[in-house]
Amino acid sequence: MQNKKEILSKNTDTTLEDLYKNVFVQTVMNENTKKIKKLLKDDPSLEKKDGRSKMSDKEKFIVDTFSYMSEIMTKIQTLDYCPAFLNSYPKRKMWEKTFSRSDYIKYHIEAYLNNLTGVFDRCLLLVNYLFDLGYPKKYVKFETISANSHLEKESVKKALELFNKGLEKVKPLRNFVNHQGRLSDQDLDKVGEYEFLMRSGSKFTKRQKNFLLAIIKLGFSSYIRNMKKQLGKSSENLFKLCNAFFNALFKKYIERLNSY
Repeated sequence: MQNKKEILSKNTDTTLEDLYKNVFVQTVMNENTKKIKKLLKDDPSLEKKDGRSKMSDKEKFIVDTFSYMSEIMTKIQTLDYCPAFLNSYPKRKMWEKTFSRSDYIKYHIEAYLNNLTGVFDRCLLLVNYLFDLGYPKKYVKFETISANSHLEKESVKKALELFNKGLEKVKPLRNFVNHQGRLSDQDLDKVGEYEFLMRSGSKFTKRQKNFLLAIIKLGFSSYIRNMKKQLGKSSENLFKLCNAFFNALFKKYIERLNSY
């Protein structure tokens, strides 16, 4: 089994584009593309309800592996939504009366946290399928998968352990949000309090109101700038972990592909 240094040594400055170039991802996509081309040529009924029943075991394996892998990549892509939305608060009176900017920001950060841990959840599902561990989806957890004896000598076990460790700071926060209902951030909450006063119709002089508006604008600007830096670092770390994870799957994928 590879150690941490060996697993991550080739994953410095990994980008989303690099993940699409990963040998495992490329091979899975290419195999699925070949399968689709063949089925479309030989059997136009591919899109019919009984299309899957006409596939060979190998074709089903190719399709299912691609499905699990593509779910991971799709979830990774959603991480870019949060930084984009942080700067896109709609400046419409009706919107501003209904949704505060602080709540708007919190909503997208909460979604980011869920998507971040959601990537790992989908990685576990792929391992469960690719290594044929047989766990029902509701029992596919890190503790269950990592403890399985079939992974004892597999490099993917170390990759999952590194992945889980990399999310140690995120998971408790995600769980807190899910159970308590909302994200709590002292810096954002402070700006939100000023925003609440302005939105609640509190009486201020024009000078006081302009002063508060300036504080709110600068507060949001500073918070968003710092948060985008944090999100960028978090996503970069995730890309490295995913790249190491995919590398650890390649050998097993080829073995199963050649076993049919």
